Amino acid sequence: MDYLVTKWRIYFGLVDVNRDGKVTCVDAEISRDRFINQDVKAKRAFPHWYVNAKRGQFAFNQWWDRCVFQNDPDRELTESEFVQNFVDGYNKSKKAFKEGNQRCFNMIFKIIDINKDSSINLKEYIKVFNAFGHDNNEMIKAVFEAHDPPTSGLVPLDDIVSAWVRFVTEKNRPCSDDLLEAFMANQK
Repeated sequence: MDYLVTKWRIYFGLVDVNRDGKVTCVDAEISRDRFINQDVKAKRAFPHWYVNAKRGQFAFNQWWDRCVFQNDPDRELTESEFVQNFVDGYNKSKKAFKEGNQRCFNMIFKIIDINKDSSINLKEYIKVFNAFGHDNNEMIKAVFEAHDPPTSGLVPLDDIVSAWVRFVTEKNRPCSDDLLEAFMANQK
């Protein structure tokens, strides 16, 4: 279980946007607003992106409510409470836990797929990590490259979702855990 707890703590760090040691609706609002309002030039150059981003605002809120706050958006979670939610869900039903995380990662990565081409490129990946308050672009690039993007630089959405589901649900350490290794090697 220690292996999973390590990964869940990393996940907590990804959603604790303002780095105050707890995840609240403030983190949700900051990340959503940063994501929606990033890159004013892109909004002008690609109006479809802006429309999709505005539509994504509702989906972004839904993701936070369902997948982080477990349908209690007024909730505040410390790291230990966040991890305990994962422990409880995992121990209750591994199958349901995996299916729930599958839904959550499908939801967030469909929002991130700004141009709706069913793939994620490095620019989209950086954009979402930046929205969540992470500006270590070397770490973000390493995490993206852990998905082994083809020469096109596009990773199919299903591949990214599957990798993140494995990251938060697999108890046994494989020979290589590329996502975990990328995070650990690039911690500030």
